[in-house]
Amino acid sequence: MKYPGMVKRFLVLGTGLWLGAGLGASQFALAESSQSVAAVMSSEEIRNELYGVTMQGVAATTNSRWSECINPEGETIYRLDGMQMHGRLTVTTQGLACFAYEHMDYQSPVCFKVSRTAAGYTFWGGPEGVYKALEVEHDVQSCPGAKEPVG
Repeated sequence: MKYPGMVKRFLVLGTGLWLGAGLGASQFALAESSQSVAAVMSSEEIRNELYGVTMQGVAATTNSRWSECINPEGETIYRLDGMQMHGRLTVTTQGLACFAYEHMDYQSPVCFKVSRTAAGYTFWGGPEGVYKALEVEHDVQSCPGAKEPVG
């Protein structure tokens, strides 16, 4: 083929445009720059994989470290920048993982598209754009409730 790089870029851009329509320009730029776009998970896949899990990762735009434990019922403990928040995960029929937190009376959930990565997951959306779960432990039955700072 005379222009293999152009074909690859066209495929990446085409996929990126499809994702970019729902993700916003900053998330699209990040996905396009990586030259690979992972498939977005379905509602069923999100429910099967995120209930009963502990994750640690970074917010891609700020490099802030975060962790979240989600028990099998969807109750969560989220830690970011030395704060701890109790919350709840719900999954919409549109394939969004939505997190709502106690300090906001479980109002105004923050919702994400989710894709798998080699290390864990990428969450697309929210106030800081893209969150990457770099370490994941499955089959978690309960989450610690101690108010400990993020390490």
